Amino acid sequence: MNPGKKIIIHFVHSAPTPHNNYLLDELAKHPGIELHRHYICEPRQVSGRPWSSMNSGNVDLENIRTGINKYCDFRLITYALFDKSSVFFVIGWDYLILVLLIIIVGIRCRPLIMWDDGPTPEAVSRLNSWSPKQTVKRFLIECINRSPGAYFYTGNIAREGLIAMGFRQSKFIQMPFFVKPGNDSDGLGRQLNLDTHCVHVLAGGRLIWSKGYDVFVNALGMLKQQGVETWKATLIGSGEEGERLKRIAAEHGLEGQLRFIEWAEPDVFSSYIRDCDIFVAPARFDHFPTTIIGAMQAGKAVLATDKVGSAVEFIVPGKNGMIVPSENPQAIASSLFFLIQNQAERTRMGSEAQKTISVWPVERGVEQIVCAARESLSVYAAS
Repeated sequence: MNPGKKIIIHFVHSAPTPHNNYLLDELAKHPGIELHRHYICEPRQVSGRPWSSMNSGNVDLENIRTGINKYCDFRLITYALFDKSSVFFVIGWDYLILVLLIIIVGIRCRPLIMWDDGPTPEAVSRLNSWSPKQTVKRFLIECINRSPGAYFYTGNIAREGLIAMGFRQSKFIQMPFFVKPGNDSDGLGRQLNLDTHCVHVLAGGRLIWSKGYDVFVNALGMLKQQGVETWKATLIGSGEEGERLKRIAAEHGLEGQLRFIEWAEPDVFSSYIRDCDIFVAPARFDHFPTTIIGAMQAGKAVLATDKVGSAVEFIVPGKNGMIVPSENPQAIASSLFFLIQNQAERTRMGSEAQKTISVWPVERGVEQIVCAARESLSVYAAS
């Protein structure tokens, strides 16, 4: 490999996301990288998360394509077959074009980087079945294992799942998701006219069963029954559980305490986080939600369950946040009671959270990608 030549990276994903954009925008600025992004969908087409204000990348710095053929994009197939000087950076295998790229790159032992927040327990258990779909998955894992390159995993929950699926551990490099720091403009307090005398509790994401927001609402109901009045809560998100959550809130008489907001764009959501006092992630299972990282960056007290990947990765209970058992509304209610009544503890935990997350600046992720790309090209050239 010529040390003075730029490394060409083809990043291929189903659609842009805020945390990927933040990392890739920084990667595109690296003097040793020529970045090409290839997307099947635009941000607004992402199911459950229709980002309308987010673009697909920095068109002044790189080549960006959206709307590539989800079955067989001939430009990408040509690169995979004949371009020996580039590195593929592929996220997922949920479209045929992604499957084809992994197979071609794997068979030819070309450089390949993957990044994943890990499989669900159900996906791991299904892998040993002999259905055609699971057989293809096992073949894809073999293709990934034989390619020079790295498999970036977000945290230990992801790592354990990937090991169980048969990925080669020597390829593993930890790299969490990265969240662009929020700003102070257009905050939650100004938009919602929040009472400055109340403690503001925030939760948000896709309103689906695995996220556990019904547990959160039930915990708020318990908190109200305890006679604690000095709090207001906001739940941001859209999804199949939305109407059920509103019914649960009504059953607890939370109309004056809990406000629902259907959707918030990334910058607006980060401003909501900056104006809250406590951020809650009540999931039954959530691989690695970026909202936890955003809340820690903003110096907020975070309360999460032991099934939230980014929380158990970074939070030391009682030091820089609080961890409670999943599916336990009483535990959430008790921890909220403690945090609401103890401003000094909220402030201390938030300050410690900022220190914890500061060890993962976006520049660290950029360097890990660059190093992995260089090493994989060197291995490929020597083979």
